[in-house]
Amino acid sequence: MNRRLATRRTFLASTAAALPATGLATWTPDWRICRTDAGRLARFPRGSNRSVPLFQRWPALSESLPWISLVARPTPLQPFNHLDPTLRHVWVKRDDLTSSRYGGNKVRKNEFLLGQALAEDANALLTMGSIGSHHCASVACFGRDLGLDTTIVQVPQPITPHVQDMIRWQAAYGARQILARNEIHQIWRLRREFSHLEAAGKRPAFIWAGGSTPYATISYLDAALELADQVKGGRLAIPERIYVAAGSCGTLAGLVAGFKLAGLPTQVIGVQVVPAIVCNPLTVHRLANIMLDNLAALDPEFPGLRVTLDDIEIRSGFMGTGYGAPTPAAEQAVQLARTNGLELETTYTGKTLAALLEDLK
Repeated sequence: MNRRLATRRTFLASTAAALPATGLATWTPDWRICRTDAGRLARFPRGSNRSVPLFQRWPALSESLPWISLVARPTPLQPFNHLDPTLRHVWVKRDDLTSSRYGGNKVRKNEFLLGQALAEDANALLTMGSIGSHHCASVACFGRDLGLDTTIVQVPQPITPHVQDMIRWQAAYGARQILARNEIHQIWRLRREFSHLEAAGKRPAFIWAGGSTPYATISYLDAALELADQVKGGRLAIPERIYVAAGSCGTLAGLVAGFKLAGLPTQVIGVQVVPAIVCNPLTVHRLANIMLDNLAALDPEFPGLRVTLDDIEIRSGFMGTGYGAPTPAAEQAVQLARTNGLELETTYTGKTLAALLEDLK
């Protein structure tokens, strides 16, 4: 058997055995408001939930779901290049502008994940990712704003200038950075660090890699409703396709469910940027349907809705030799985006744009 494949299978088995054995199992959301530190939540007032499309449509959910306000809604839409006839129908939803503190898709997820951590009275955060992880940097950034110390356990990835920048940002946000040798060692270090935090009198909240839990997936269901409102307001025609990087799959699962909930016939295409053992239709299916089932259980007015495997499309062939490895197509896409005033990178967004450009051919 391929040694790399064997290692990843062992990693999954190790994860399945390790998480229930420790407090790390708390990554599965409780979906209920628990005891809350009102002082910390007051820095991000819940009154701003009136701007959240999900809560506008189903107000009862705003009383049931731990949430804090981090995103500047709605994020703008802009044409990619209105002068090039090949690209004039391509638009960009600028989720790099979710926050002036730290942008990107992880900010939406953190509204729910950090809201849940505060609701559970956590005073420390523990998470995982690669050394260039935007997720880890985002958790460290907003965790520090909330007074939560962040520990991140990371595995190596190919070193690029962008990855070097991310390592510096994680340190600048005050994260305690721990390097694991590989995914199996990462799980061992996570268990160890969780125990050390508890022994030090901390109440750590564990956040899964990429922030992709069924609870955090609500964030991109809401983002799809936000875009549907922009379509309704005349800012954009109904999109035929939306391309999004597919890593831990939470963003993709939320968008697929959200557009179905909004009644839009938009096809969401996830561009695979991590190995298929992590990024696959079954993962998207699981995240989306656990989320939808729980929302329906919390609010009888919420539609009974299911995402099917036929709703899910993941495009392979653009990842290259592995996660974080640059490809010529991604590098060309990054350069094209730069001429149009957008800064992409070769791990996620460059590969996503490369897939879109290939389809345009």
